[in-house]
Amino acid sequence: MISSLTRLKPKETFRENAAFMYSMNDLLQLLVWLQLPVDETSPSQARDAVKQIRHELDGAYDDVLVAVSELVTNAVRHADTGPQDRIDFRMYRTNTGVRVEVGDSGAGFSKPPLEELIPGRDHGWGLPMVEAIADTWGIESGDRTTVWLEVSASPSGVGKTERPTGLTRSLVDAAFESLITLDGAGIVMDWNATAADTFRFERDEAVGHPIGDLIIAPTDDSGPATRLRSDLGSAIESTHGQSIEMSLIRRGGVPFPALVRLVRSDVGGVEFFHLSILDVSAQKRSEEAREGMLAYLEYLADASEVLASSLDTDRTLRRLARLVVPTHADWCTINLVEDDGRIRRVAAEHADPQRAAELARLLHAHPNEPDAESGVSAVIRTGEALLFEEVDDALLAETANDPEYLEITAELQIRSCVIAPLEARGRILGSISLVYTEQDKTYDPAALAFAEDLGRRAGLAIDNATLYEQRDRIAMTLQRSLLPPYLPDVPHFELTARYEPAGTGNEVGGDFYDAFEGIPGTWNLVVGDVEGKGPEAASLIGLARHTLRAISIDHPSPADALSVLNQALLSGASDLCCTVALVSLDPAGGTVTVARAGHPAPLMLRSFGSVERLGEDGTLLGAIESPRIHETTVEIRPGDNLVMFTDGVLGSRALTANQLASLLSELPGKKASEIADEISTSAQQAQPGGLGDDIAILIARRDD
Repeated sequence: MISSLTRLKPKETFRENAAFMYSMNDLLQLLVWLQLPVDETSPSQARDAVKQIRHELDGAYDDVLVAVSELVTNAVRHADTGPQDRIDFRMYRTNTGVRVEVGDSGAGFSKPPLEELIPGRDHGWGLPMVEAIADTWGIESGDRTTVWLEVSASPSGVGKTERPTGLTRSLVDAAFESLITLDGAGIVMDWNATAADTFRFERDEAVGHPIGDLIIAPTDDSGPATRLRSDLGSAIESTHGQSIEMSLIRRGGVPFPALVRLVRSDVGGVEFFHLSILDVSAQKRSEEAREGMLAYLEYLADASEVLASSLDTDRTLRRLARLVVPTHADWCTINLVEDDGRIRRVAAEHADPQRAAELARLLHAHPNEPDAESGVSAVIRTGEALLFEEVDDALLAETANDPEYLEITAELQIRSCVIAPLEARGRILGSISLVYTEQDKTYDPAALAFAEDLGRRAGLAIDNATLYEQRDRIAMTLQRSLLPPYLPDVPHFELTARYEPAGTGNEVGGDFYDAFEGIPGTWNLVVGDVEGKGPEAASLIGLARHTLRAISIDHPSPADALSVLNQALLSGASDLCCTVALVSLDPAGGTVTVARAGHPAPLMLRSFGSVERLGEDGTLLGAIESPRIHETTVEIRPGDNLVMFTDGVLGSRALTANQLASLLSELPGKKASEIADEISTSAQQAQPGGLGDDIAILIARRDD
């Protein structure tokens, strides 16, 4: 029997009895095989085994850790075993994810129907947890009873519902309070960064362990602590919706006072508990400190709202400085580190408008040097906040780099100061300085903690804004690469185009346009709309544009060209479809030939103001083998405008067809660029909440 973490060769499998007969393609690899004693150490050993192979589990790690803890705990508590018996614990890699098996020699039982999985009837929380976490699970009975479950590499169920990920994970970790999620038995399922800082247990160390073992002193027999350790239901009944004060412990047994709030939630019929814990050590020192902390908390709530209000970093930080002054500082400055290492002042606010000019003069004449040994530069370089409870003349003289600087700082009457780094994800992005000028106001360690928390929140906001900006820049760069860099010069015609993305611009849209020469003497004009957004849509746009360009000589007929494009889409890897309007423009003959594949009809704005709808409806491309596509040829005379667009211009949230026709009828004689601007502006004004879809416009005007 394997007694430690063991790997098998790919495709190798174990077959101990008929209940576990799998084909060679089902179980690819044995990850863990342990024989565990039937005692209280087994759940911990099983969790440690899972943690050792965390890198093998991808997105299933959290679900597997919770499931293994529950099943092994149940085996220890409920198995009908003797002292020499063992619990079998195995984990396999499968084609779709991970399989867990926990077996014991207890009496077998059948898998209860879903509606009977109610904790407290015939069983505890183990089976409801399995039902909530697993993609599939079952119970095999024979000489031994084995509960098995399978979890996909991308966890579902409770894993996704209860554990924050992505941006939500960042927001939870940035919370001022310790936020902890428990299962019905009091086992930790989630543990944010503040909890890790508060209790000195990292998230991986806490998840899967009873909450009482981590935060409650073993000798604490007070009412709330006892209920929290042994009976969550009782604690809920007596404290639901309230914050209760308790004495908790940090790692090493160090006690501290905390405000604790415990609430219940229900996911798929399974109950979970959420703890919100606020360390109130500083508040307990004195009633004055308590009031100060509450003021800080109220301010941090306002500050968080300000920081989340905009992705414009400089503007947000200026608003933050104005919020600090005068409540928590007589003046405040905020600095950012540039890519080249220079320190740039972003914000400077003073409670006294007359002194604001002196502050601006000081900062302008004496920028922070990155290699300075003290002050802002030192905080940015080291990442360590500085507290100057009392600033006297000697300290000012020590930090001044020339007589003028010393004179101005003396005029500003600096009495107390705290400087904190703007930090996010291990990087120092800048600093925030809070200064008191009045003799009776000083900063203390609580103020230092407040400034550090404010710096972390500001740093996270800056970092998130930078990430969004980078994503926007990448998306815009990719979007530009999918559109022609310039429009060709067509004899006797003026061509112009507009493109407006919907949303924040952080994802590549599906609308596109193009204009290129076909057979000698003719030009092809294209406007299309690919289903969806993102990389797959971008790939399809590239395929559509390049295919139409490549076949334009051999397939001068717009209908034929769209049929060839349809075959290219059907033979590609994507399942997305697209609509296209393709026009062949013949300047010499003065005609346009229109073919539409599910796309809105181009409009012809005649020189005298009438508006005509061009082309017959057709089938969108990439959906069926033989789409219905027709051609229509019309004359284009001097002063006429061919107007092509995507459906972002029309629709329930944009312009109606009649509104667009009415708008165009007022624009004869306008340049093509002026007409495009009018359409784009009107479509955006019709959607004050922001564009619901991308807009692409292509206009060809025949010169007089």
